[in-house]
Parts: sequence; structure tokens; C-alpha cells
Amino acid sequence: MKVVVTLIVCVIAAGSTSGKIRNGYQNDIQNKFIKLDSLQSILWYGENFSPLKKLDIKTQIKDLIDLISYYEMTEKLIGQLRIVSPGIYQEMDTITDKNGRPTDIYVRMIPRDKSRIQLCAASFFAQSPSDKDISISEYGENSVSIDIWLMTYSLFLLCHELGHMKYVIPNLAVYCKFYEKNYRRQATDLSFVGHKRNDESGRSSTDFEKRFFRDRATYSNYWGKKPESSVAIMQKIRKRNRYLGQPGQAIPSGTLANSRY
Repeated sequence: MKVVVTLIVCVIAAGSTSGKIRNGYQNDIQNKFIKLDSLQSILWYGENFSPLKKLDIKTQIKDLIDLISYYEMTEKLIGQLRIVSPGIYQEMDTITDKNGRPTDIYVRMIPRDKSRIQLCAASFFAQSPSDKDISISEYGENSVSIDIWLMTYSLFLLCHELGHMKYVIPNLAVYCKFYEKNYRRQATDLSFVGHKRNDESGRSSTDFEKRFFRDRATYSNYWGKKPESSVAIMQKIRKRNRYLGQPGQAIPSGTLANSRY
């Protein structure tokens, strides 16, 4: 199995003042709930629409429910990380760059067809124009982003990517030079990026994989079962969220109240 670290140029947005592992959907989730509630009202209580218009509204509602489900699944994944691998979680929830500035890690569980690149896990970041030691992503300065496909072993993939970031974030300038020399200037298979023999971020990701397997074994021995797979959790979320297409049911009880941020 191969995963990848990918450097991309990102749009600069408002930065965060404290480094955390964050849900990549969190910044806009309230607006998605509001839009869903509005579409429900239009569909159920509005004027008579043509069949084509009704189909369009229902499609928008379905897409919003799907996004909300992935938001919830991302929350569950981060929660699993905190419980199964508390050491990894704590390290990455407080990580800083070379100069001690906190860096946010935005995580998203995504469907395969929404992937920016066709790899099951990828990290996205670039150097800030103002400071070569500050990382930027689509979430702004002092941030990186991680996309994980919905798979049985998504928690493993997250730990793998966090291993890459464990090295990259405090060594950004050094790593970017290494990247330019070893990957960007060559016709490199994307699945190989981050995994060259002398790539320190790849070594760090391997170390995190080993730590995850040890942590999972400890969890399983204590609880008498393995952590629930992401696919199984998502099935429960989708089943519960089926009712969101009904009027007055836009926000499931506790969904936002239980959010960690």
C-alpha cells in the first residue's frame, strides 16, 4: 500500500492562533446545515415546482446530507485517533514549526470521487511567501491539510500521513529543498512521493505506522476488540442521517453540540 505527501500551491485564508488537529469541514458546516434547512423548506412548503426542479432540489439535499455525513465521519476518525493512539494524537495536536509557531492539521474524510489526486491518502501544503518555515494550505498560514479516503483502514492511513507531517512541519524549508531536488524535477510516480529511501518524512511515517499497530494491539487487548472500521461507522452515520431530508430535521440532535471545536 502506498500513500503520498504532495506539495501544492494553496490559496491563503485566515490563519489560526493555536495549532490543533481539526476537522477540515468545520469552517463551513454551519452554513451547510442552514442551506439544507432552507432547501427542505422550499421543497416541502414552497410552491409547486416542475418535476425537473424538484429533482434538482432533491439532488442538492442529497449532496448536502452526504457532506454532513463526511463531516461527522471525520469527527469520529479524529476521536478514534485520540482514543486508540493518544500519544500520536497529543504530539500532532500540539505540533509547531521550526520557530515554535503552532500549526493546524486539517483532516477530511472524503469519497474517492472527490479526491484531488487519485491516492487513498495525501497531505497538502506549501511554503508561505512571507516565511519559508511557515506552511500554508487552503486553510491559510500555519496549516497543512490531509485527505483520507473512506476505507476500512482509514485510521491507519491517518497515522501514516501524520507521520509525514511530524517531520515536515518543523523541517519545512529543508524538506521543500529535498522535494524539489528529488521529486519535482523528475517524472515521479505520485505514489512514490514521500517514500524515497533517503526521505526523512517517509521514515517518520513508517515509525508512526509501527506506533499505530502497537497502540491498536494495546487497545484491542484492553477492550477485547479491534477499533471499529471507518466503513462500519459510516454505515451507521448514513443510516441515522437518512431522515435529514425531511422538513424540520436539518440538524441532528447533538451533532454540533458535541463538536470538539
